[in-house]
Formats: sequence, C-alpha cells, structure tokens
Amino acid sequence: MNDSTIQTLIDLNNRFYGEFASDFDDSRHAAWPGWLRLIPHLKSLDETKTQIRIVDLACGNARFWKFLTTELSREFRYLGVDSCRGLLAAAPKAENSELIQHDVLTEGYPELACDFVGSFGFFHHIPSFERRRDILQKMVSHTEIGGIIAVAFWAFAERPRFDSKVLPWPEELQREEGDFILTWNRGGLGTRYCHYVSEAEEAELIRGLNVEVVDRFSEDGKTHDLNRYLVLRHVEEE
Repeated sequence: MNDSTIQTLIDLNNRFYGEFASDFDDSRHAAWPGWLRLIPHLKSLDETKTQIRIVDLACGNARFWKFLTTELSREFRYLGVDSCRGLLAAAPKAENSELIQHDVLTEGYPELACDFVGSFGFFHHIPSFERRRDILQKMVSHTEIGGIIAVAFWAFAERPRFDSKVLPWPEELQREEGDFILTWNRGGLGTRYCHYVSEAEEAELIRGLNVEVVDRFSEDGKTHDLNRYLVLRHVEEE
C-alpha cells in the first residue's frame, strides 16, 4: 500500500472521529466482557512492583481505565493515548491516570515504557500490514521483559450483519486483502476505513517477535465472538 493511500485512509478516519466523537462516546461506556480474561494476566505481572504501568493505545474515552478501577485489585498508573480530542475530553480524570492526545499513525509510537499495553478497537484502523506489524513490534519493545501485550481484532468481516455497511472501495486507492470502507449511521451518516485481521495475518504479525502467546480467545457482542483477543508476553531475545 502506497503512502498516498495510507494518508488518505488515516485522514478519512480522523475526520470521522472528529465529527462523530460525541455520538461514538454515547454508545461506548460499557466494559468489554473480554477484558475480564485479562485480569489474571495483569495480576501476574511483577509482584515486587507497588504500582504497575498500563498504556491504553487509542484509548478513546478511557473506559478501559474505568473497568480497571473496578476489577483490578492492585495499584496501577494508567496512560491513555488517542488522536481524537473529542473522545479524550469525554474521558474521566483521576490521580492515577494521564491522557495524551497523540496520533500514533502520523506522529510515531510514543516513548512510553510500561508493564502492560492494550489496544482495543484500534488495529482495524491501521492501514497496511507493514504499519500494523511496526506498531505491534513497538508495543512489544516498549513493554518490560515479562510484561503483557493485549490486542483485540474486530471480527466484523465474519459477521453477515456488517455486509450492508460495506461501500465500494475507491478505485484511486490501493487495497490489501481485508480492507473495507464501512458506513456509520448514528447521529448522521459517516464512513470509516476498517481492516479485518484474519488468523493467518495475525500469525504473520507476531512472527519473529520476542513474545510468547499466553492466551487467545474470542469474546464480546451478543454472540461472544465479535472480537478475537491475542495476549502476548514479552520474553528475552534468544
């Protein structure tokens, strides 16, 4: 995928979230059921630390922070990163959290060391395999050895109910397998770029990384399979 196509898709999504931040926030407050399976992994992190550092990449309105305050028994410091000012403005403020407006896709991966990094609802908005791979690699490298990396891949392409939301792909743009333009119809009509990460692509994304897979599962939605989770542990290079 060429740079022009990548930038066009990034711009499309930035316009979408800028326009529909309020409507998106209104429908995005409940915790994802799949997050509950991450709690044991968070509890397993270095027990000598009095406070663990958690990065939420593309945090939106920081509902993952709200979930952690209820479900995680140990002390933590939360850092939420997102490009959308409107969603960050809707996020709660607290002493143990910090919110940063930063566009990972255009400004690069932030230099934030952590014990746990999660990305929920973001990888389907990253154009090109190379960028998805690069961001995942940086998530790993910025996580302490023994730390946890958790990613959720939206399985929309496996669900027939999303077929009616698919628009024709623009002829002037390059396309990779799994790329779609989807409509949004809440608070107005919008469009956004979404990519479906297949299990085969998932295997390629983690190939050669210094990680071990500690969990894989599907959860969320009425059918409990709307998102496919991948949980990795950063290990020493062999």
